[in-house]
This record gives sequence, structure tokens and C-alpha cells, in this order.
Amino acid sequence: MAASWQSDAVDLTADPGRAAQFYTVGKLSDLIGLAPGTITDSITRAPITNPDNPRSAICRPYARIGRLPLWTKKQADAYLRIQRRQQESAVDKTELLEPVDVNEARERNLFSFVEYARMFSVHDQTLRRAQSQDGSFPLAVARRKREVAGVPEHLFPLDEMVLWARGKGYISAGFVVPASV
Repeated sequence: MAASWQSDAVDLTADPGRAAQFYTVGKLSDLIGLAPGTITDSITRAPITNPDNPRSAICRPYARIGRLPLWTKKQADAYLRIQRRQQESAVDKTELLEPVDVNEARERNLFSFVEYARMFSVHDQTLRRAQSQDGSFPLAVARRKREVAGVPEHLFPLDEMVLWARGKGYISAGFVVPASV
């Protein structure tokens, strides 16, 4: 049985001469600086829909020879363009978010990844991955003030997160916010 990415990729098995104009995972890795395993891991997962994630440009190969994935120069250039745009606008967006303390966050129904992970019974890394790969993930609206040094936690509105999680199947339609939050 073919992997889902294989059915979407142009099959060039019968035309190896044409396939020579595409990039193998090794060549793509050399061009963009990602490890081959990181590149191929993307094709085994759901497509990345966040246009600000450079990997969205390469998460699906354009073509293949048998089970060997192939990417276009256009895909590699798009990856590098998105990456460059991110580096150029590397303002610490965390600093732009309003700092709130724990009590104010709770009053405004703003919670962190860890708190949502507990609410939705998922791992917080699942939510962090979704934020980087899913263009429909809600935006952080504030950051928690820190008593100690470290990266402040981003806070997301409860209603938007519940709506998003319901749409993605993380929670059911009858989900009720736990009283302990």
C-alpha cells in the first residue's frame, strides 16, 4: 500500500531522465540545511498548513521515482524565502505580547499550552507542534509574567482554543471546561 504522499506525487518511474531535474532528499538537505530525516519525517505526517513555517514548502514532495521522493527547485526556494523572511523579522514577538499575572490571566480566560494540554488530555508538545504547523491555530494574545528568569509562557483565549480543538477532534462537542482551571 502506497503512503498518502506517494499518491499525490507525480510518478516519474518511467521517465528517469525527467526525474534528474528534481532534488532528492540528500540534495534538498544540502540546499536548505535540514537533516534528511527531518525532511522525510514531514512526509509521514499531516501536511503543514502554516504559511509561516518554512517546512510547509517541502512537507510534500512534488514527484517520485517508485518510493523515492523528489522536490522541485521552486519548493527549495520557497523554503529558503520563508526562512529568510522569518530571520529578517526576528523581533522577539514574546516581548510584544502584553504581560499578565496568573490571576489576571484566569480572569480573562487565558491559559498556556500546559494548561490546555491538561484540559484536552493531550501532551503539550502536541499543541506546540500544532501551533507551528497548523495555520488555523489560535494566536497568543498575552504572556505570563515570570517570577524567575526564563521564557514566558504564551497565553491563548479559552473560547478560541476550545473551538480550534473541537474542529481538530481533540475534544468532543460536549466538552466542558474543567472547574479546576
